[in-house]
Amino acid sequence: MLKRNKKILIKWAFFAGIAGCLVDLISMFILGREIKGYSPLSNTMSMMGTSKSPVDHQIALWWILMGILFVIFGLGIRFAFNDKRILALAASWLIILYGVGEGLGSALFPEDVPGTTHTLTGLLHNFMGGLGTTSITIFTLVMAKLIPEYKKFSYLVFIIGITGIILFGIGQFWHNPANFFVMNKGLWQRIFVMDYYLYVIVIAIKLITDTDKISIERHS
Repeated sequence: MLKRNKKILIKWAFFAGIAGCLVDLISMFILGREIKGYSPLSNTMSMMGTSKSPVDHQIALWWILMGILFVIFGLGIRFAFNDKRILALAASWLIILYGVGEGLGSALFPEDVPGTTHTLTGLLHNFMGGLGTTSITIFTLVMAKLIPEYKKFSYLVFIIGITGIILFGIGQFWHNPANFFVMNKGLWQRIFVMDYYLYVIVIAIKLITDTDKISIERHS
């Protein structure tokens, strides 16, 4: 019964991992269109959730849902690798922290409106976002050990992710609005997100195919 429940949880994790990525991507591209003057190239995703945004409540709900889905995905990873429990537990907590930081944290602690004084809520938003970003970045390194056949792919995703973080950091903290990095900081952020969401989808597919393979072998 316990093994059967674990198998069900892993299948739920498969759907949750893919759905979590799609929820965030949908909110990123669709809700941004509802904000006058919003540019996905130059504006960050967090700007959609500020108090001045016309879609702040909708985006908060999307982010909460996204956070919950990633938590479920993390739980599935925990039970998918019984032979490497320590690594599986680390990977599980890292993806859960991403869901809590970037999903629930972004929804509960909106970013400050650009040009205004920093508030406690805004600082918490930055902290939770940083926690989520750091967690999913390290996640690929743990998965490289957890799934050795994906080692090169995991490192490639890590390198692209780090590059996205560096470019976004330059654009975020450079004060010249006409600077190339500043003008495209939304693009750098989206490169980072797309990079890791592609990775999560690949890992989710790996979970479900391995689970089905094990099931077939046991009944053959």
